[in-house]
Amino acid sequence: MIFYAVGSGLGAIASTSAYAAAGWNGVCLLGAAVSLTALLFWATSLRHMPRQKAVAHGQGSD
Repeated sequence: MIFYAVGSGLGAIASTSAYAAAGWNGVCLLGAAVSLTALLFWATSLRHMPRQKAVAHGQGSD
Protein backbone atom coordinates (compact mmCIF):
# COMPACT_ATOMS: atom_id res chain seq x y z
CA MET A 1 0.00 0.00 0.00
CA ILE A 2 2.92 2.34 0.56
CA PHE A 3 3.66 2.35 -3.18
CA TYR A 4 0.11 3.51 -3.96
CA ALA A 5 0.54 6.40 -1.54
CA VAL A 6 3.96 7.35 -2.90
CA GLY A 7 2.75 7.03 -6.50
CA SER A 8 -0.31 9.18 -5.94
CA GLY A 9 1.77 11.80 -4.12
CA LEU A 10 4.35 11.93 -6.91
CA GLY A 11 1.58 12.07 -9.50
CA ALA A 12 -0.07 14.98 -7.72
CA ILE A 13 3.21 16.89 -7.50
CA ALA A 14 4.10 16.17 -11.13
CA SER A 15 0.67 17.12 -12.49
CA THR A 16 0.56 20.30 -10.39
CA SER A 17 3.99 21.29 -11.68
CA ALA A 18 2.99 20.51 -15.25
CA TYR A 19 -0.19 22.57 -14.88
CA ALA A 20 1.74 25.51 -13.42
CA ALA A 21 4.26 25.38 -16.26
CA ALA A 22 2.06 24.62 -19.28
CA GLY A 23 -1.59 24.42 -18.24
CA TRP A 24 -3.82 21.52 -19.23
CA ASN A 25 -1.72 20.81 -22.31
CA GLY A 26 1.22 20.11 -20.01
CA VAL A 27 -0.88 17.79 -17.83
CA CYS A 28 -2.08 15.92 -20.92
CA LEU A 29 1.47 15.60 -22.24
CA LEU A 30 2.61 14.32 -18.85
CA GLY A 31 -0.16 11.70 -18.89
CA ALA A 32 0.78 10.67 -22.42
CA ALA A 33 4.44 10.40 -21.41
CA VAL A 34 3.61 8.21 -18.41
CA SER A 35 1.40 5.99 -20.56
CA LEU A 36 4.08 5.71 -23.25
CA THR A 37 6.67 4.81 -20.61
CA ALA A 38 4.40 2.05 -19.28
CA LEU A 39 3.81 0.75 -22.82
CA LEU A 40 7.55 0.67 -23.56
CA PHE A 41 8.24 -1.09 -20.25
CA TRP A 42 5.61 -3.70 -21.07
CA ALA A 43 7.00 -4.21 -24.58
CA THR A 44 10.59 -4.64 -23.40
CA SER A 45 9.68 -6.91 -20.49
CA LEU A 46 7.41 -9.07 -22.66
CA ARG A 47 10.36 -10.82 -24.30
CA HIS A 48 11.65 -11.90 -20.88
CA MET A 49 8.40 -13.60 -19.91
CA PRO A 50 8.12 -17.37 -20.37
CA ARG A 51 5.99 -18.38 -23.32
CA GLN A 52 2.86 -20.44 -22.73
CA LYS A 53 1.33 -22.89 -25.15
CA ALA A 54 -1.91 -21.76 -26.71
CA VAL A 55 -4.87 -23.95 -25.77
CA ALA A 56 -7.88 -24.00 -28.03
CA HIS A 57 -11.17 -23.09 -26.38
CA GLY A 58 -12.80 -26.17 -24.92
CA GLN A 59 -9.70 -28.37 -25.23
CA GLY A 60 -8.09 -27.72 -21.85
CA SER A 61 -7.23 -30.32 -19.23
CA ASP A 62 -10.69 -30.28 -17.61
